Order: sequence, then C-alpha cells, then structure tokens
Amino acid sequence: MNKTYALLFAFASFSLMGKASVNYSMEGDFIHKTKCQSDTIIDGKAIQEVVVTGRDIIVKDDKLIINLSDKIKKYSHDGYSALALLNVPGLDVDPIDYIVTTNGTSTMLCINGREVGKDEIKTINPKDIKRIDYYQTHDPEHPMANSVIDFIVKIRDYGGMVMVQANENLNKVSGDDMVDWKLYNKKSQFEIQLTDKYNHFTPNRGVESTTLLAFPSGDVEKNVMTKPSGTHSNGIGGKLSYLYKDKTSTFQAALYLQDNHNANTIIQEQTLSGIPSLTSTDYRHNDNISPSLKLYYDKRFSKKASLTVKLDASYNNTKQWRNYEAIEKYASNTKEKFYYVRPEVSFNYKPGGKVSWFAFGTYYYNHSDNTYIENDVSTPNKITEGQAIIMPGCQIKFIPKKFDVVLQVQERIQTISNLNETYTKSYITPSLIYNITLSKNLRINGALFTGVNSPDMKYFNEGEKRIDEYQIIAGGSELEMGRLLSKQASLNGFYKWGGFQFFMAYNNHQKNVFEDIYCDNERKLYVHQYKNGGAYESFSTVATLDLNLIPQKLKFSGTCQYTHSKQRMGFLHTLDTWMGQTSLTYMDKGWQCKLSYNTARKSLNRAGGTFYTPQQLTLSMGYTVNNWFFNLYARNPFMTTSQKTETDRNGYSISSHSYSPRTAYNMFALRVSYRFTYGKKHRYEDVDVDKISRSAILEHDVNK
Repeated sequence: MNKTYALLFAFASFSLMGKASVNYSMEGDFIHKTKCQSDTIIDGKAIQEVVVTGRDIIVKDDKLIINLSDKIKKYSHDGYSALALLNVPGLDVDPIDYIVTTNGTSTMLCINGREVGKDEIKTINPKDIKRIDYYQTHDPEHPMANSVIDFIVKIRDYGGMVMVQANENLNKVSGDDMVDWKLYNKKSQFEIQLTDKYNHFTPNRGVESTTLLAFPSGDVEKNVMTKPSGTHSNGIGGKLSYLYKDKTSTFQAALYLQDNHNANTIIQEQTLSGIPSLTSTDYRHNDNISPSLKLYYDKRFSKKASLTVKLDASYNNTKQWRNYEAIEKYASNTKEKFYYVRPEVSFNYKPGGKVSWFAFGTYYYNHSDNTYIENDVSTPNKITEGQAIIMPGCQIKFIPKKFDVVLQVQERIQTISNLNETYTKSYITPSLIYNITLSKNLRINGALFTGVNSPDMKYFNEGEKRIDEYQIIAGGSELEMGRLLSKQASLNGFYKWGGFQFFMAYNNHQKNVFEDIYCDNERKLYVHQYKNGGAYESFSTVATLDLNLIPQKLKFSGTCQYTHSKQRMGFLHTLDTWMGQTSLTYMDKGWQCKLSYNTARKSLNRAGGTFYTPQQLTLSMGYTVNNWFFNLYARNPFMTTSQKTETDRNGYSISSHSYSPRTAYNMFALRVSYRFTYGKKHRYEDVDVDKISRSAILEHDVNK
C-alpha cells in the first residue's frame, strides 16, 4: 500500500483483547451543532458530572452520551443504521452483517441497560431513541463486556408496533425476512417474531489450492479446482416473549425456536502425483433444530442498589451426513445433542461519594453427546464443560469529573469431563481500567487486563475426522486455558469540526490453542491436531480522524493501523502490517449514502501460516419516505477477490485461494423495511433471547 495514502484509510478489523474473558483470535460521531449547558437534563434528571463538548456528544466520567440528531433519526430505520450514520472514533459498524466493534473487539449492545441480540436492535424505531450511552472501556452493569452501547429508548404502555423487513440479494436467490409484532398493555408487553432465511445458489468458483505432502514413500502434490457446486439452505425461526415492568422491577420470559437445513455438493477437479486428473464429489447435509429459553429479573431497591438475575438455556440437535468420493469413497454421519445452561447474578451498590461497588457471578454448563460414524465405524464422544466465574470490583472517583479507576478481580474455575478423565483448574486474574478527562474536548482511557482464554469445546473432542484421502483433524482432551496480558490506552478528542483518536495496545497470549501438523507414516496421513502451547504477541497503534465536511450532510472518516505480531509454536513467525479504511457519509432530503473502503490485510493463523484478506469496497445507499425504508447494498461491485491462506510446516505446504462470488464480492442486495405503530402515544421496551446455535462437533478451522 502506498504510504502516502495511509492516513486516509481505516483498518477493517483487528482482534485485540478488550477483556480478560474474551476468546482469543489471531485474525486480525459527531452530530449536528448544539450548545449544551453544564447541567444537561436527560430523562428528567440533571446530570452534574459531565463535560460538554459543544455538540451532541457529552463526555461523562465513564461513558459518552450521544444524542442523535433529527436527521439521523429520520434517515435511519433501526439501531444498526443509526449507529452506521454516526462518526465516533474507534467505533466500527457493519450494517450489512450487523457487526459492531470498538477498536477491533466486539461491542455488547443493550436496550435500556439490558443485553440484547441483533434481532432486537433491528426492531428499534430510531424515533424512539432518547440517547445512546457508549461505554468505551467498562460498564459496571456489564463487567464482562469489552465495551457497551446502550440504546436508551422510550417506554410504551399502550397500543402496538408492527415491523416487516425483507433482505434480498439481487443477483442470487438468497436473503432473509422478518415480521415483528409488539403489543403493549399497561405494564405488560407481548411480542411475536417470525424469521426466515434461504440461500439457493451455484457459484462458478470456490476453493483453488495446491497442497504438497512429504511422505517417506514419496511426495504427493494435490491440485484442486472447484467447479460450479450447488448450495442450498433454508431456515425458519420464531420468538414468543413476555415482559412485565413496574417502577422498581422488570421481569422477562422469552422462547425461541430455530430450524435450519443445509445441503451442499462440492464438485472439484483434482490432480494428484502419478494419478490422472479426476473429479471428486463431496456431498454434505446438515439439519439443526434449536429451542432456547431466557428468563430475566431486575430489581432496583433504591437509587443506590440493584440486583439482576438471568437464566439462559438452549438445546441443539444436529445431524450431519457426508459422502465423499475421489480416489476412495468415504461415507460418514455425525449426530450431536448439545445442552447449554447459564445462570447469572449481578449486584451494584452506589452509596454515594467517591466509591461504588459491583459483584458479578455466572456459571456456564455445556454438554455435548456426539457420535461420529465413518464407513460403519463408530466413535462416540461425550464432553462436559463447567465454568464458574466470580468477579467483584469497585469504581473509585479519585477526582470527580476528572479521574476515575475501576479495580476488579476475576476467579474462574473450569471443570472438563470426557469419557476418560475429569479435571478442575482455577485461575485468578486482576484488571485495572481508568478514565481521565483532560478538558471539555480531550479524554484519555486505558486498561491493564490479565485473564484467561477458554478454548472452544470442539477442540476438546478426542475423536478424529477426515478431511480427504491424505488428511484428518483431531482434538485433544488435555487442552488448558490460555493466559493473557493486555495493555491499552487511547486519547480521544471531540470537537465541532469532528474528532480524532490515537489508540495503542499490547497483547501477550500464552498457552494458546494452535494447529499442530505432523505426518503419521503408518497410515500415510497428515494429522491436523489442536494443542496448547502456542504463544502470540502483538503491538498495534491506530490513528483515526473524523471530519464534518458539510455540517449535518457530509462526513469523512479515515484511520490507519500498524501492527507488529509474533507467533511462537516451535518456531518464530513475525509479521508487520499496515491496514486502513476510509468512508464518506452523506445525508440529505431523505437520502443517506455511505461509501467505505478497506485495504487488504494480512494476519497469522493457528497453523503457523499467513491469512490474507482482500480489499473491500462497500456502498450503502438508502431512501426514507413515511414509514418505508429502502436500502441498496453493494460489496466489491464488479470485482473478483479471494481470501488466501499460506502454510508451510513439517513437510506440509498449502497455498489456497477461496472465492465467494456474489457474497464476498460482486454482491448486490436490497433491504426494504416498513414499520407502523398504532394506539395513542405509549412507552416501549424490547426483549432479548439467546438463540446461538451451539456445537462441539470437531471441524477444521481453515482460515483461523
């Protein structure tokens, strides 16, 4: 990349550990001018501890208070589109895939202080948003989160709201739809939501790779070219929820049911050393049904104390079939029943003065009962993981309105049980977070985190699973939690003309899960096995600049990032990268448009290789009229790009290009939303349910 243009671009994404509890991965606004008084009235209460920037961003001790302009409320159609129209340094929003990050780490989304999923953010009426509370580093109500965006919305108590949304790809049969109905009756709210998704498409390109495998009997070179291969998937979902709210308490109960079906046939032309060209067929079929339950209770005892109790539970029943035919034939099927239960309790106490206290506790229970059958040979596997987390802490305002510190200590107790053994380990990790307000425009925040990274349950799977004639993958029950040390600091500036951020982070990960690759000479196979022991270090520095080129109409955002990475897994692998992104946002006369460009970037993968992500050009153009919203999206239009993986270890070498036409590039999609409310003016609050599909089935992390 030409360094002359480096400052015009913003990094597309990079993984930095924002909190000690987040799983590790190596992949790596300013509103219209309004003069505010020092005592700003929000929800009928005067906020005394604020510094006013002269705009609609207010810097409070531990958060930013963002008041949306009337234009943003008018031209956006949900929570994601409202965030996408903001320009807040360090905040990155993908309105196509519904991803929100802060300085490269995932951001928790809440409605009125309650964690919610993307379906709830998609149903927010922007006109109901009173403000957005943005915790860039720490929210005492959610101490496990890296960062938090809390939509403070109006409460409805009469009438109802209906929202219909359709997302359709314009150049392939693929999309998803949603119908949401909310009914409000005094202190109660009822909600019914129905969703569907589908994808029926035959891409003309797929994986193209060259693999070299060194065996004592002679080397094998395998070249793969994917031919047009059909992809077919359908899914339906339904949610039923109830909410009761009075002056001091809130109770919620929500049920969700999701049913997904996938059937894909991958046809590839292969050439192998000493063997004439042949065509391989890999048929895969996957069915999954998953009911979920969420219970939530929040009690405010006074202005000083609050108690929150939550319960999430889900069940996943997955069935997979695979028929592979090339040099040899393999028929396999996998059946799994996965159970997940998570109770959670949090308590906050603010006695007044300079010190406030919080305590958080949760327990994760995951159990997988799965069986893998290949050519009539059965391999049963049972895995149970339990994790108890206790986190007390306090926030100390050493200098009110100027300097505060959060101190917290986490104890995590993990128990792993499989068919052969059970073991329990405990970890204690302290952390420190600070916020310094230098002036009405400048703020410094940072953190020193220590923590642990819990491996995904699929890595504990002791079985083996075939990739092709010469390769298998294997897990390991002896995996341990990785250790983390993370330091980060940022300088943020908020002005009428725009804003800026300088962000720096150092991360040191020990005992990470990595992909070991070795040759099993007896079986003439290469084994990809997940093990502990890898180490990863990274240092990143990021500069962001936001400009209001035409007030309330045209905004510019640009960032560049430099990252130095080191990976140790029997050898040292270093990587230095520059990444960037730039975007222009325009709003006027019912139109809103956003053009963004991400530079190509490189990162280290788990196998000791390098993963390349191509450049990305994204266009979003929308129009709002009455209760209708129309939005056209395009990703890498009229281009051909591919992800690339390169790995060379222990006699194994692969160079692979992965093409995703009309998805990762040359993608055009239309989103149409319609919303209406009925009844007199009322109050409203949304309901969340955990509907993540969970599994511990062993799979190969191709691009990690």
